[in-house]
Amino acid sequence: MHKLKNNDKNIQINKYYIIKRVINERRYKIINNTKINKIKGNISHFIIIFLFFIILSKEKKISKFNLISEITITIKGSQNQNILSKNHINIPIPDQILINGEIQDYTDKIVYNLTEEINNITMRWDSQLTTCNEMFSGLSNITNIDLSKFDMSQVTQAISMFYGCNSLTSLDLSLCNNSPSLNDMSKMFKFCNSLKYINFTNFDTSHVINMDNLFYDCKALTSLDLDNFDTSSANNMGDMFNGCRSLTKLNLSNFNTVNVEWMGHMFFNCVSLKSLYLNNFNTGRVVYMDNMFKGCRSLLSLDLSNFSTASITSIDDMFNNCRSLKVLNIKNFELSSGASFERMLDNCNKSLIYCIEEGAILEKMRESGFNNNQCSNICFLKIVNL
Repeated sequence: MHKLKNNDKNIQINKYYIIKRVINERRYKIINNTKINKIKGNISHFIIIFLFFIILSKEKKISKFNLISEITITIKGSQNQNILSKNHINIPIPDQILINGEIQDYTDKIVYNLTEEINNITMRWDSQLTTCNEMFSGLSNITNIDLSKFDMSQVTQAISMFYGCNSLTSLDLSLCNNSPSLNDMSKMFKFCNSLKYINFTNFDTSHVINMDNLFYDCKALTSLDLDNFDTSSANNMGDMFNGCRSLTKLNLSNFNTVNVEWMGHMFFNCVSLKSLYLNNFNTGRVVYMDNMFKGCRSLLSLDLSNFSTASITSIDDMFNNCRSLKVLNIKNFELSSGASFERMLDNCNKSLIYCIEEGAILEKMRESGFNNNQCSNICFLKIVNL
């Protein structure tokens, strides 16, 4: 009997320890799971905070480099690309660059690992640019340039800015911030021989002194609207439209040329040009007009009755090979004794009707077989109405 009681007691003790053990195990699991969950929660919380700060810093970084200027260019495929002119020395390296929307590390002028097809490259500066000389010079694979977010307000020079960008077909300069400081745009579009359209609306040229070679060999341009051009400060228009072989007409009646000294080769080889309006040209200070209209073989008439040649030293080859020219009014042309006018009308039609006062040029023309001068109002009317 006593033995049975002891067994019962042992059983009860065993049950107690079993229950206690189960309770402890459950408590341990609960505590352990709580700890694990807490750790997981802390890790998740840390990851969220970490990602938040990465995104925030990225946004701050992006916004930082969008304060002043941004230019986006589209280029044909190339694994490695020099995105600014190889020879430029004054243009600051972009502070940030995006390749096809992704921010890239960039410390030099060359970007790497571009696609073989089309790439969009965005350049951002957080400082003010003051020069664009040779900015994209020689980059023949650029097909588009977005300048709508580019601040040109402090830019003073744009010499050869797009020189040789011969895959570029159009360019919109109307959305840039104004360019009141610009004083030199010589060779700006030289050898852009695929360029068909340029929008100059609102583009400020009022302080530009040098327009030399501005559209040289832009042979795809079929028209140019330059009504917005303020040329009151310009003193050099030499070779300005040289080689614009597809232009058929050009109205420059709004041009103020009171300060211009160079007009040599200005319309050289504009072979398709049929009409040219220079009604308000003031040439009182012009020194060189040599080759000015040479090769304009489609021109039918030229009214240069308002031209003054008082300061001219050379009009050599001025109308050479203007073989379609029927009427020419150079009524006020007269040169000083030392001025040169060789080959002025070589390869022109001998039946050309011209208006000119008595003087050395008239004598030279007669010696060359041009005997059809008719200096009268009838001649002027023919010029206007052709």
